[in-house]
Amino acid sequence: MSLIHYLKILSKVKIRIFPPKKSDLLIYDRPAVEAGFVDVLFKNQKYEIMDIRYETINLYILILSIFKSKLNLKKLSQYYKLIFLKKVNPKIVYTISDNNPAFYDLKNIYSKPIYISDQFGIAKVVNQTWPNDFSKKCTEMNKRSKNKLRADLVFVFNESEKKQMQKYIHGKIEALGTTKCNNFLLTKEQKKKQKKKITFINSGLYERTIHNEIKIFNYLKSYCIKKNIKLEMLSRKGAKSEKYYRDKFGKGNWKYLPSARGDLSAYRGLSNNSLIVFSHSSLGLEALAIGHRCVIFLHKLAKKNMRWSHSNEGFFWSNKLNSKNINKVINKIMNINLSTWEKKSKKIIKFYLEHDYKNKRKKKMIKKLFKKY
Repeated sequence: MSLIHYLKILSKVKIRIFPPKKSDLLIYDRPAVEAGFVDVLFKNQKYEIMDIRYETINLYILILSIFKSKLNLKKLSQYYKLIFLKKVNPKIVYTISDNNPAFYDLKNIYSKPIYISDQFGIAKVVNQTWPNDFSKKCTEMNKRSKNKLRADLVFVFNESEKKQMQKYIHGKIEALGTTKCNNFLLTKEQKKKQKKKITFINSGLYERTIHNEIKIFNYLKSYCIKKNIKLEMLSRKGAKSEKYYRDKFGKGNWKYLPSARGDLSAYRGLSNNSLIVFSHSSLGLEALAIGHRCVIFLHKLAKKNMRWSHSNEGFFWSNKLNSKNINKVINKIMNINLSTWEKKSKKIIKFYLEHDYKNKRKKKMIKKLFKKY
């Protein structure tokens, strides 16, 4: 990164003059706070944030870093992190930016704190199947240094993800599902509720996948009209994006459900009397783990993004995106009894997403490490 590029960044960010305060908890990268993870695992605890996307820059830390690095731009970033860490002097450094290899190098820069990574989503950057951009970058960094990438505690979705992470990251790696999803679990009575509507989880508005999302949704519109049941769209955006979604996905008497980053509205938007349909979505997998009855309609990119490891056709999923097949799969899952659903889906669900209700095991592990500090 050139000096000119640094100066351009400085012209856009918020500058903080005073040094960061001492805190037992330091959040590495702001999304952990914005997405609500910090509030779930560290409720009511005070914290400092180390911004890594240039939302803010601490002028005090920057000046010290410039002097320490002697204007060596390659070393400036490392000194900034080191001085920031020393100034805050945290006991725990926590992130949900699990796809950022730089986090796993912090222990080599300043070893004193407990470093905890918590998987946020399915993606490991651009190429999402293993090996991916994340694993390639980790391999490069591990080859360049005697000090391998590491963390004290790494939470991942499932055992498959754990095996992959162990190849690149040193530390205790635990498959315990997603932190926010773990707050929810349907009761037996809720699971038994008759399905009176379909909720489609939009996987995103990406150019490479949007046409498949629209295709699936149009089939769902026809199905719901025929069966005289309601249809909902749980979007990836807020209320202001409703017009955009309706322009993209077409007219009809379907309900738009906005999502809000940071709260639990997306999970609460999944009604007990809904059949959940999705193509590739972390929230879709979470819905399965919570106990919702779901149908997955796969396509090539969806399989890649979710690291789908099973056949193209199965009990509650299919890659045949035509009206006849979609109706057939939905009818089957709509009408099947609860015991058969649970018996046939349990192993598959666990394969893709573990569930640690109320994050009891996660919190216990964090508490144990904190006591040893």
